[in-house]
Amino acid sequence: MRRIYLVLFALASTLAACSSSDESAVEATVDDLVDALNDRDTASLARLFSDGSVAPVSPAGDSSVVYRLATIPGGSGFEAGNIVATVIEDRAQAQFDLAGSVERGDQVMGEMTMRVGLDLERSGEQWRIVPGSDRMLSTW
Repeated sequence: MRRIYLVLFALASTLAACSSSDESAVEATVDDLVDALNDRDTASLARLFSDGSVAPVSPAGDSSVVYRLATIPGGSGFEAGNIVATVIEDRAQAQFDLAGSVERGDQVMGEMTMRVGLDLERSGEQWRIVPGSDRMLSTW
């Protein structure tokens, strides 16, 4: 009986370690997204999507949050916080708070914070954003 418990404990530990590693990789994709937004680097943003592009509108007709943030005039200083990632096999969901500001010249015209949601899929060792899945969950 003790042997069964040890085997189950080892299995659970292995699964937890894999999940933790996958969640960290998903969080790294969110960090890469924020870096690309701050750099206004549309090529880097496109590489984060599984189809290699940032479409302005999803096939369902919803506007892309990433596209809007990348093209907002004066958008800068983006920071992600409270990242929550859930991984199930080769799919994942991430939610995070994204704060940023809108600047015109040397003036801050406004600040924004929103909760963003993404669906991701594994691509080798990387996690890529599923096109059309980037969405704004709430603002404040």
